[in-house]
Amino acid sequence: MISRAINPLHEKVLEAIGVDEIVHPEEETAERWAKKLCLHNVVDSFELSEDFSIIEVNVPKEYIGKTIREVGFRRRFNLLVLTIIKKSEVKSLLGKHVQK
Repeated sequence: MISRAINPLHEKVLEAIGVDEIVHPEEETAERWAKKLCLHNVVDSFELSEDFSIIEVNVPKEYIGKTIREVGFRRRFNLLVLTIIKKSEVKSLLGKHVQK
């Protein structure tokens, strides 16, 4: 069973009655917004554990056009790049240029 705790006392009651997983959506959302507001270029984040997070960022302009190796994300920032989303411009059926 999964339940949402609204405060520490509520969490203790849920634990006492045997709830398997207790979630804190307000706290999780607050942490995500804190990262977004405090870290430059952060679009969104998801905490996996105390030590690891998945973070979506807008890459600074000085890195655009460089390879992951050239930038040295792992060596310089201790970051592992999972994927890259590249915006491209395509022509619609009506001939209008649209960014995707």
